[in-house]
Amino acid sequence: MTDYEKLKRLIEDTDELIQQDITNSDPKFDAWEMKIKRFISRMFGAESMEMRKFDETSFWGGVWTLDTSDEEYQMDCVNTCRNGLLTTKAILETYLEEFDDVNIKLSALETSNDITKIFIVHGHDGEL
Repeated sequence: MTDYEKLKRLIEDTDELIQQDITNSDPKFDAWEMKIKRFISRMFGAESMEMRKFDETSFWGGVWTLDTSDEEYQMDCVNTCRNGLLTTKAILETYLEEFDDVNIKLSALETSNDITKIFIVHGHDGEL
């Protein structure tokens, strides 16, 4: 699987989590988070701006007070996680666009460099 295909799969996985109304305490979220971190680390580096941005994205949160019901707290946690997932999806989509741009430029470069015709000089007759 190419990096492009892996990135597309991560975006699809993110969509699936958004639709499931999960929180960051769900094991599916943990697995997704690990996949994202491994991908970003491999593509950009563990100390990269991209990794810092992901680490700063909030997936946890919920405001609980004495007046907050368990259901309200759970929905707050789901909403916070969903917002983090949506943010991450948008960022992953920009990476995908960058892959497309690079692939288009590489394709153009490959087609513009026609090296099938070669002119070889075997010697000179003294008149340069």
